[in-house]
Amino acid sequence: MEEPAAAAAWRTIPAFALLTMADKNIPVAAQRFMAERAGAHTTEVDASHAVTVSRPDAVADLILRAVRHHR
Repeated sequence: MEEPAAAAAWRTIPAFALLTMADKNIPVAAQRFMAERAGAHTTEVDASHAVTVSRPDAVADLILRAVRHHR
């Protein structure tokens, strides 16, 4: 049995986005559009689509920023 969500979490929980400026898969303009649509706090990084491999420091920093914001 399925129940509908009582509220959309994206309306009340802050969003964070890491914009990868050297991404060849998702254009930066599309990343920016989606982040703005979500009302996300954004961070830009000079990295490719494989940012978790090439820049794990930037990914970890963004996660920590989100955790600190949520407290």
